[in-house]
Amino acid sequence: EITIPYLGPADLCLPTADRREILSVTKGFRCTCDRCSAPRDSARAFRCPRCGGNEALALADPAPAEGVGSSSSSAAVARDGDLACSACGALSGAEAAPLLALEAKLRSWARSRPEFQAPQVERE
Repeated sequence: EITIPYLGPADLCLPTADRREILSVTKGFRCTCDRCSAPRDSARAFRCPRCGGNEALALADPAPAEGVGSSSSSAAVARDGDLACSACGALSGAEAAPLLALEAKLRSWARSRPEFQAPQVERE
């Protein structure tokens, strides 16, 4: 098997949805590698509010929920199972909401900073 890294080292640390978007825009395909196809996104790990564990992973490609990931909403609406801890199981929507809201704020801040902007690529 031959594998080719289409993303740079920094981009490999991005969440699944972001990596897939970059590849779709720059290379014209949707990645189906093991990491991109996994149900949980290892790039979106949180400290579990229930047990303190370090591996509460977000869904890799969740169905859109009102407020989640939206910069227009200050209170993210999370559903049961959006985050799951490897030690104690799925978090309720109420447990996940503050973590996802903080993630949305951080994402919004990062996207406003020029040093975190992805280079613009023109498609042919």
